[in-house]
Amino acid sequence: MKKNLQFILMLLFLVSCWTTFGQEKTVSGIVTDEGNLPLPGVTVIVKGTSNGTTTDFDGNYTINLSNAQNILVFSYIGFKTQEVNVGNQSTINVALETDLVGLDEIVIVGYGAMKKSDLTGAVASVSGDDLLKVASNRPVEAIQGRVSGVSITKTSGRPGAGMKVRIRGVGSTNNSDPLYVVDGVPIGNDIEFLAPEDIQSIEILKDASSTAIYGNKGANGVIIVTTKSGKASNKPVFSFNTYYGIAEIPNKVDLLDATQQARLIVEAARNDGQTLPTNLENRINYVIANNAKGTDWQNQVFREAQQQNYNLSIRGGLAGDSNSGRKLLYSLSGTLFDEEGTVENTAFKKYILNSKTEYFFNEHVNIGVQLDLFRNELGNFPQGIYGGPIPLSLTSSPIDSPTDADGNFIPMRTGFGNNPALLVDHLKYGNNNTNSYGFRTWLQFDIFDGLDFKTNYKISRGANHNKTYRPAYYLNENFNRGLSELYEQRGEFYSWTWINLLNYNKTFNDVHKVIATLGHESSYNQSSGFSGVGIDVPIDPDLQYLNLAKSFNERINSFQGQGGTESYFARAFYSFDNKYMVTGTVRYDGSSKFSGDNKWGLFPSVGASWKADQETFIEDLNTFSTLKFRVGWGRVGNESSAQAGSDVANIGNYSMQYVFNDTQYQGGTTTNIPTPDLKWEVVETQNYGVDMGFLNGDLTLTADYFIKDTKDMITRVALPGYYPKNRPNANIGTMSNKGFEFLVNYGNKIGKVNFSVGANITFIDNEIVKLNSDEDAFIDGGFIDKLGFTTRTEAGREIAYFYGYQTDGIFRNQDEVDAYATIQPNASVGDIRFIDNSENGIIDAADRAYLGSAQADYSYGFNFSLDYKGFDVSGNFYGVQGAEIVNGMSLRLLDVNDYFNAYADRVNRFHPINNPTGTQPRVTLSDANNNSRFSDRYVEDGSFLRLKNLQIGYTIPAKYTQKSGIDKLRLYVSGQNLLTFTDYKGYDPEIGDLTQDAANDVRSLGIGVDLGNYPQPRLFYFGVNVTF
Repeated sequence: MKKNLQFILMLLFLVSCWTTFGQEKTVSGIVTDEGNLPLPGVTVIVKGTSNGTTTDFDGNYTINLSNAQNILVFSYIGFKTQEVNVGNQSTINVALETDLVGLDEIVIVGYGAMKKSDLTGAVASVSGDDLLKVASNRPVEAIQGRVSGVSITKTSGRPGAGMKVRIRGVGSTNNSDPLYVVDGVPIGNDIEFLAPEDIQSIEILKDASSTAIYGNKGANGVIIVTTKSGKASNKPVFSFNTYYGIAEIPNKVDLLDATQQARLIVEAARNDGQTLPTNLENRINYVIANNAKGTDWQNQVFREAQQQNYNLSIRGGLAGDSNSGRKLLYSLSGTLFDEEGTVENTAFKKYILNSKTEYFFNEHVNIGVQLDLFRNELGNFPQGIYGGPIPLSLTSSPIDSPTDADGNFIPMRTGFGNNPALLVDHLKYGNNNTNSYGFRTWLQFDIFDGLDFKTNYKISRGANHNKTYRPAYYLNENFNRGLSELYEQRGEFYSWTWINLLNYNKTFNDVHKVIATLGHESSYNQSSGFSGVGIDVPIDPDLQYLNLAKSFNERINSFQGQGGTESYFARAFYSFDNKYMVTGTVRYDGSSKFSGDNKWGLFPSVGASWKADQETFIEDLNTFSTLKFRVGWGRVGNESSAQAGSDVANIGNYSMQYVFNDTQYQGGTTTNIPTPDLKWEVVETQNYGVDMGFLNGDLTLTADYFIKDTKDMITRVALPGYYPKNRPNANIGTMSNKGFEFLVNYGNKIGKVNFSVGANITFIDNEIVKLNSDEDAFIDGGFIDKLGFTTRTEAGREIAYFYGYQTDGIFRNQDEVDAYATIQPNASVGDIRFIDNSENGIIDAADRAYLGSAQADYSYGFNFSLDYKGFDVSGNFYGVQGAEIVNGMSLRLLDVNDYFNAYADRVNRFHPINNPTGTQPRVTLSDANNNSRFSDRYVEDGSFLRLKNLQIGYTIPAKYTQKSGIDKLRLYVSGQNLLTFTDYKGYDPEIGDLTQDAANDVRSLGIGVDLGNYPQPRLFYFGVNVTF
């Protein structure tokens, strides 16, 4: 009996082992792309379970599954998800197809991530690979023209210049910059400390139902950046990316040469009955007699320049056994970018070091640390008609020379102004640098299935040091500096942000999906610094310090500020049967910028979507692969529009003199009226959108209509003009932006050729609904010395439209002059005829009218890419239609008065004998008719279409490179700003705002005003991408 029992137990044990063995199996293989290159980091999961793994660096994977589990799912960002029936296979190799226009990838949203198909708001996504198709040191520049509803303009072609980003129009007369969020932490309005090579993806949140989770900071849209992390593999991945570029200005402004200018000066003097100074007349006669071309001052200022970029990274990770979930991931990247300017002595350098380390104790607990170090170095670049090298290169007379025979700089002898070549040389004395670091750490753990907690803390600290040395020099009595000067400024900044999140994600009965987030965020920032000017400082760079100055200006300036926010927020998402979705968010924000009951603000949003393609009656049409309707509403705050300390009186204007007890003292005075009732600007948006897919997702179309209303906009209170102090601010303005966005993409594969094309177009109608309590109130901006204000902002029009006189051709005979004599009594034949809009019988300020604006009728872009057997080509165009530009340099270039140079087409001036059919007004030195007053002559068509980028590359087959330890070697040539189609006469129709000489409250109102802006260069690159 005992032996029988032993036999039975043994038999049961063997059967159990056999059964267990029979229920489990191991599958392994390699995952590659369509070019047969291995794909590391591909997620391989058993369908319907949490059992999964990822491929290593060589694309290898191994996974255990039971016989009952017969489907593996392979997914990777940028590729189509693929399901494979296992059957009896133990080796499964998979080649993933590129998902060029997929709608179902995971995208990052505020404090979380979602499938794009589940979104209820307006969100656009750009991959890190797309960023690298543009050789630029600023990641945001690569987005230009790729995303509808997003206007991106480089503020200047100057090395180190920033980007102006506007999401769905200008949102305020104050600050309209979007919020940037990097790896979950809001960091302000710039991401210069990141290299494009270090970015995994960028998401752009455009409507309030998406941005309301960021409350007080999300009014102008949110740009979310996710940086790259390491992946567990059997060896680290080294990447080296470098490019070398040559830069040049795409075009020069067409100006008169010396002989042409000389002849027009002589003619202008005769027209006015004037006699030229003898020395000038002698030089003019010499120029005309020798048909001299003279000095091309643009060649004296501009040059061919170089760019270099180097990025080296190592990413990888170590993993424990497949069941423990324990792993260590690491990423380290360093970047050096060095750019010469097309204007000498305007170079820019920056150094970036980023590291990220993550440790997973198991599948439920992980921690991480991230460190970023940043330094930049750049010089100074003055602007303005009088001190800017570029404006002076346009206005300086070609009759003059930059240097004498010995190479010494000499004064200008014809037109009044400084020597632009001297100014360029003095740029070498400017030295500005910023050093900063950021440290982030986080902890995330699962509380129970579906619920996790994450705490995220980041601290940033930095300092800037700016020095500008102005050497002593003498050209003549007007242009000299008797004693050298040293301006020095030092500043420090510090901030921290702490975010705590509870996230819940659960699906019930495969029908009810719930995602919820509950969070708290607090932040603090402070800054301080000082500046001063020392007089008579040694020219030796090693001795240029304030303590070595022999005297100082009157006082040392200093500044200090601090602020903070406290926020509580929640978001809930619910999906029923993967068809009907609704999202709601609420955020309660407090800011130190406001006081009393206005310190806190509540910002809610709600959005809903319907996946109509999941309905049977839509499926039966066999038309749509995707059809989703979206609707959203939300209210978001704009804290950045408020100035800290506006609720108290500020002291300034320290040049005031006071007398106490018969003794005079120097002191200050209040510069503002306190406004303790100031509160948040609020942006309220509505969004109505549809996402459509056809041809199995190869063709997609996204369309949105939005209404974006800015309420309680902070503007100046209307007070009498004689009021002695700055007018106080108040929440009394309203602005509206309405528009349509369309985005279409098509991608497919023909044979071995993969290709994709995309296009987008955006229409935005901007209007100031209310400026303040006075219906006739206005704010003038875009100030240019000797010309005045060029823009006006008032109710009923778009922001910062151009406002000036209208013209009606020129007077071609004396009869026309006589008929208009009472209106323009100083006019002569050949002068400009101005329109008397007010019909008051004279030309005065009342005749000024609307002249257009920089707000485009629409902006558009289209891009393309294809690859074939290792070859790849990509490019993108960007265009603007219906925008105007004020060409501020026309103040000088429309005539030869004061002996300035002029546009080359001034040779077609009207003259009753020499050129009676001329279309340009007569030349004059005195300008008695004031032809140069601001009018529609300054306003030009700013429409353009630009080939922003074109890149051609070739990846050498791996069989030739792997023997040398190189897994991937790609060579490419690239160009930026290669072609520009425009009628604009200036350097570049893509310009930033004019802020020169602008008061703080109107710095945003110089939109579309060009005053010799530093032009964006045309660039030619050669680059190498190496992975080993």
